[in-house]
Amino acid sequence: MTSVRCNRSGFTLIELTVVIGIVAVLVVVTRPFASAAHESSRRSSCQSNERQLAMAFIQYAQDFDGNWPSGASGTGNGWAGSVYPYAKSDGAFQCPDDPTGPQLRTVDDVNYVLKPVSYAMNWALSYPLCRFWGHGSSVSHMTDPTRTVLLYEITGSFHAGLSASDFNVADLSTPNEAGGAPNGYDSCYSAKGTGFFADNSYSNLRQATGFVRNSQRHFDYGPVTFTGRYGRHQGGANYLACDGHVKWLRAESVSIGAFVPQIKPTTAQDHLSVFQAAGTHSPENWTMTYSPI
Repeated sequence: MTSVRCNRSGFTLIELTVVIGIVAVLVVVTRPFASAAHESSRRSSCQSNERQLAMAFIQYAQDFDGNWPSGASGTGNGWAGSVYPYAKSDGAFQCPDDPTGPQLRTVDDVNYVLKPVSYAMNWALSYPLCRFWGHGSSVSHMTDPTRTVLLYEITGSFHAGLSASDFNVADLSTPNEAGGAPNGYDSCYSAKGTGFFADNSYSNLRQATGFVRNSQRHFDYGPVTFTGRYGRHQGGANYLACDGHVKWLRAESVSIGAFVPQIKPTTAQDHLSVFQAAGTHSPENWTMTYSPI
């Protein structure tokens, strides 16, 4: 009688269980590293956007006697439409970590598609506010443009009953952002801000930088003014300086300046003393400031 021996191939149930367990452990262990790598990539993409916008600002300034744009409103709101012809890319205006999407808006029976703008222009650089600093709104009149904020990161309001005017969006199709013009009582331009508030000329938007402070007090307005205690890029945010360089910083490294709303200055010198770059050259070692220096 001939016996037939069968050679078994494959894994037993126990072996398969062990393999699946090992794979599961590897997934759990490597997930934080993969997530960090993805976030680093998004942060780099955001920095690339700001560098592209830096070139747009520089080209704009070259064409307008060295001045920064004052926007459609004349106070900084609407800056994105002014520099868009130089940037020539909708994508340069949106951070990959900003969830804002395009919004539809009708002004004078004309329909506009408003695109996300994830950055606010430093209000202190726009006319007419800048005239109180004792110098003009251009790099040539600054003593330290490498440490003066030009753009910083924001996002929309995201509260109940939203309209387009509650989002950080703007009409990039026209230099004056015609789609953001007042419609009844609201308007919707690309935002200006001071580091502890930002607005689109109608709604208050939210800083994505993390809570800021200066030498006088801490500013903690919670979810109404900030997206959270920490910035949206690994605890910090990207800042574009007036000399064109981009830097990732935590909020505590950036001075908002000595902004004291309850004081009503009457002279340029009063403004300089009230709105100076608080602590920029002090032992607190601010890396950047919103007050022009």
